[in-house]
Amino acid sequence: MNTARIAHTTTLLPNGKVLVAGGTNFGTEIYTSAELYDPRTGAWQAAAEMNQAHMLHTANLLPNGKVLVAGGLGLTGYLNSAELYDPITNTWTPTGGMNVTRAWHTTTVLPDGSILATGGSNGVDLGITELYNPATGNWSSIGNMNTARYSHTATLLQDGKVLVFGGRNNNLILKSAELYDPPTNTWSTISSLNTEREVQTATLMPNGQVLAAGGNGSNPKSVEVFDSGLRFEPIWRPVVDTFTSPLSPGDALVIGGSGLRGYGLTEASGSGTNNSATNYPLVQLRSLESGQSLWLSPDPAHPFSNTAFTSQPVSSFPPGYSLVTVFVNGIPSISKFILMPAPAPSYSIFLPIIIR
Repeated sequence: MNTARIAHTTTLLPNGKVLVAGGTNFGTEIYTSAELYDPRTGAWQAAAEMNQAHMLHTANLLPNGKVLVAGGLGLTGYLNSAELYDPITNTWTPTGGMNVTRAWHTTTVLPDGSILATGGSNGVDLGITELYNPATGNWSSIGNMNTARYSHTATLLQDGKVLVFGGRNNNLILKSAELYDPPTNTWSTISSLNTEREVQTATLMPNGQVLAAGGNGSNPKSVEVFDSGLRFEPIWRPVVDTFTSPLSPGDALVIGGSGLRGYGLTEASGSGTNNSATNYPLVQLRSLESGQSLWLSPDPAHPFSNTAFTSQPVSSFPPGYSLVTVFVNGIPSISKFILMPAPAPSYSIFLPIIIR
């Protein structure tokens, strides 16, 4: 990079480039600077500077293609400010600030495109959560977590809930975990981790489980798996065998498999009188980078069946790797990784005008 930095963020942009923003040079300076990495050339170039210096902040790619940077530590202390980066114009614009200052927090893109901010610290450990609405640019306070925490993780699950676990509270490293349910706007405590963790990683796996690895605690080498427990028999699960990858903008996603209309034990499956009137699978694309999700409609020209599904053309979805999941009566398949290539760069050709 052009600048050495820690406590910064990296975000994959819709054009395939990577935005690096903020951070610090080991504590002596906090940066407003940002830079762009172009994987086609392997080169870094300076981007427009943020309006405010940020470290220990968060950055999320929004459904509209802009990047939201929120909170962290700045030159004046803890921040509640937020700003938006527009890759098309290479500009930063202030947007609504959070209701509290915070660093070491998390922000998560929810299925409806809003951003969930959880926890963090501003000298006081926070259980406060709030939502950012990209349409209005405003934050709204919602119910608090059951446990205040910072340096934790937040993971969007297949069912749309958000899993939060670990972190630190009152100088104690935590084992506790809880779930946020967006439709009801409620937090519920669930079973704790097997070991306490902070600054760990949490990764959603294709089977819907979450892998917790490492972090500060009594056993930093340990890993464990969280299963949300959707309580279905494995045979009920739809199976994806073949799929379109890479999936370029404007292409249809074609899936081949089995049980795409169920297995006879579920409501939408056996063509009987008790089956759903629509009786077709719900197919979801979910970006690994941003968490943005898209539900795909079937193509009327290619009738779906128990073994095949063809979507309408897919466009305006973030590049990079995504998970594709088929849901039948709320039962998810094991997800598959799909590559969404970045759009090809456009070039302008200028022809000389010759005056005779």
